[in-house]
Amino acid sequence: MLKTEIRKSVRKVLQNSADKLPDLSKTICNKIITSEEYQSADIVLAYMALPDEVDLKAVILDSIKCSKKVYIPRIVPNTILMDFFEFKMEGETAEGSFGILEPNENQPKFEIKPTNKKILVLTPGRAFTKQGDRLGRGKAFYDTFLTKLKAVCSDNLCVAGVCFECQIMDELPVENHDIQMDVMYF
Repeated sequence: MLKTEIRKSVRKVLQNSADKLPDLSKTICNKIITSEEYQSADIVLAYMALPDEVDLKAVILDSIKCSKKVYIPRIVPNTILMDFFEFKMEGETAEGSFGILEPNENQPKFEIKPTNKKILVLTPGRAFTKQGDRLGRGKAFYDTFLTKLKAVCSDNLCVAGVCFECQIMDELPVENHDIQMDVMYF
């Protein structure tokens, strides 16, 4: 199957399951919060969910309560780049690119630099395999960001795919630039 066909098929399945997604999100958030990768993380790079993505609100709030640094992405307009800015409480976001809630630029920015702090990146996608292959929405924002981050912080970094079980495929067409997930939460 081609990437465009997979994206279309998964989108349809998610639309047909829309009423179940909030409860499924809570279950997945509990899996993340109780995982060793999350428990040991000092920094959590999360995201603000679109309606058909796993809502990470519970993870974000728990991270703040546990004094972990939380950052969420902001798209750099007219590029395939995104920066992550610190998120401390609800209400610090505004609708940005693609209708996604984004952080204010006046918050501290996540700097890609060597660190001894453990970083967990919670990564959305359109489809995944259990082995960690990922198919995004086709814009390459995460692959671009994660390539830079892995080059600098690979020793203390865990890249986690986050999705609903209906987004898990047996196999996906992957290319050299596609970043492999270290762990999957679904």
